[in-house]
Amino acid sequence: MFSLILQGKYNSQVENQHMALFNGTDNNDIINGTIFDDIIRGLDGNDELFGSSGNDQVFGGLGADIIEGNSGDDRLVGDSEGSQFGGPGGFESNGLSNASQNTTGNNLLALNPIEVSPAFNLDFVFPGVVFRSSNNDLIRGGSGQDTILGEQGNDQLYGDSQNDRVFGGSGDDSVYGGSGNDVLAGNEGDDEVFGGRGGDDISGVSGNDSLFGERGNDTIGGGSGNDLVQGGAGADLIFGGLGADFLEGGNGSDQIFGDQENDTLAGNAGDDALSGGDGNDSITGGNGDDNLDGDSGNDRLFGGNDNDILFGDRGQDFLDGEDGQDILDGGEGQDTLNGGSGNDNLFGDAGDDNLLGGIDDDVLVGGDGFDSLIGGSGVDTLYGEFDNDTLEGGSDSDYLDGGEDDDLLLGGGGEDILVAGDGFDLLDGGLGDDLLIGGGGSDTFFFTFSEGGQDLQFESFGNDTIENFLIGSDVIDLSDIPLTTFVDGELRTNFDALDTNDNGSLDGEDFNVEVSAGGITINVLGAVAPEISDFLIGSEATIFVQDVDEFELDGNDFNF
Repeated sequence: MFSLILQGKYNSQVENQHMALFNGTDNNDIINGTIFDDIIRGLDGNDELFGSSGNDQVFGGLGADIIEGNSGDDRLVGDSEGSQFGGPGGFESNGLSNASQNTTGNNLLALNPIEVSPAFNLDFVFPGVVFRSSNNDLIRGGSGQDTILGEQGNDQLYGDSQNDRVFGGSGDDSVYGGSGNDVLAGNEGDDEVFGGRGGDDISGVSGNDSLFGERGNDTIGGGSGNDLVQGGAGADLIFGGLGADFLEGGNGSDQIFGDQENDTLAGNAGDDALSGGDGNDSITGGNGDDNLDGDSGNDRLFGGNDNDILFGDRGQDFLDGEDGQDILDGGEGQDTLNGGSGNDNLFGDAGDDNLLGGIDDDVLVGGDGFDSLIGGSGVDTLYGEFDNDTLEGGSDSDYLDGGEDDDLLLGGGGEDILVAGDGFDLLDGGLGDDLLIGGGGSDTFFFTFSEGGQDLQFESFGNDTIENFLIGSDVIDLSDIPLTTFVDGELRTNFDALDTNDNGSLDGEDFNVEVSAGGITINVLGAVAPEISDFLIGSEATIFVQDVDEFELDGNDFNF
């Protein structure tokens, strides 16, 4: 075989069209185009075809060809066996193969691997281009608006500058957009796609792909497979697609959608919007004021820093606001909500939920279901709303409202306000000067002691007040106070040691309860005295009926 060298020159047949036409031979040809719009056909053989300047169309034909478009808006095609050539501009291909380019123009490359004998195991090297055997190509688009098709093999495709279209084809490809607003697709195989600078449109299509938006406002779709997507700088729009994906926004205010399967979403910096879609997802907002939506499935949502909104939606979700003043809504299902630090608002919504306010001043609303609300530290406000709820205020001065049905309200430390609401409620103010308010049902106001060493500590320490006490319906529970005794019209307790600091009083409409080192004394104040049935006392109590005429007791009021 020999090489035929043709120096391109002006073709008189296309003079009026400013076009030159070159046809090679079946041998190994070297063809250089002109400054005009050339049509170059290599035909058979291993050809080297150069378009020069102008908007060229270069067709390699059969053989292992080297094609370079150079400047201009070029279309470069390396075809495979079975290709047929028609007249100028009329080209039909049954397949694409054996082409690459190093150009500064706007080029279309359709290529399959360079064919090299395995015995040599060498690379073809041309200025700016390395052509590898084993179906692996390296293509650079140059400075124009290029279209590059990798086709078969594990290819490295570079769009470089301007707005390029680069498609990897089959194989595990590496695609680089460079600068400009590019359209990039890995297509089949496990691909790596890098957007570079500019606002890029990136798609992994099929396979387990790694997609990187880098700089600019990018749109990235993972497609099928388990994908890794990182938006990088800029406000990015990210879709995970099918598969269990890891989606990360990077800098900027991003929108991230997990779609199906169990996905991991991270907003990082910026004010991000993240939605997990179907599956059991893990979603982290990071820095910025983020909006997190778990969607369906049992999801884990973490707000991160700043002021976030977390919505569990459907499923049994875990929501943690972390830092900042957050809004947490569990949605449907049995959810766990933790406000973290900051003044947070927690809503259990439907289902049996667990709400923990955390640090600072929080608002907790149980919603439907049998909910557990714990305010934590800070001045908290708790609403049980519907069904049988448990509300615990924590260490500071809290407001607890049981709402409907049968609730347990525990004030804890601080000067608390406990409101029974409807239902048969149990109220325990705990430490501090508390206000206990009965509701529409038969409520119990609970007082207890706990042992501390050899002494007995009165847990409802402080000056507590009961309001809306319904005589004959509500109950003051003193059953945990040992050795209760009625003496001289007063209800007292006898014990060996009571912490002398545990002094206080409990004032109602019809009675007063005083706590001192000598015991607990209940004095009748109103015109209508409480009955013995209004008090629960321990089984070891000693009651002298003759000394408590004010209680109007008879044999039906108590038994032992």
